[in-house]
Amino acid sequence: MAQLLRQQIKPPVRLLSSPAVRAFTTAKYFAKAFVLKGKDIETDERLYLAEPETILQVLRQTDNEHETLLVFGHNPGYTQLANLFSEAFIDNVPTCGMFEVQSEVDDWSDFGQETAKLVRFQYPKQYFT
Repeated sequence: MAQLLRQQIKPPVRLLSSPAVRAFTTAKYFAKAFVLKGKDIETDERLYLAEPETILQVLRQTDNEHETLLVFGHNPGYTQLANLFSEAFIDNVPTCGMFEVQSEVDDWSDFGQETAKLVRFQYPKQYFT
């Protein structure tokens, strides 16, 4: 999935992860695919089992020099977050599922449901069976 994402987006400027082992390990695979180091991954305790509003708070506090983020965490918060930005209901974002949300805001503090939309949702079973 990391290689697939690398083909679809420009390299991320910042990787944010829950400190949980599985989330951080997944973030390391993505960092490697984007030719980054594990030290380039910022962990944030607030992302551990976070609800959508907490995830949004973390994103809104991102430095404006960072245009693209990859954020690694846990359900049910990430499925709920995807649904905030989606026009169609997503039942579940499975393990290593990815969704892309795009926004034209100039300041991360303005990022939210009103200013962004889900443009892509992918998961391993679509590609690997």
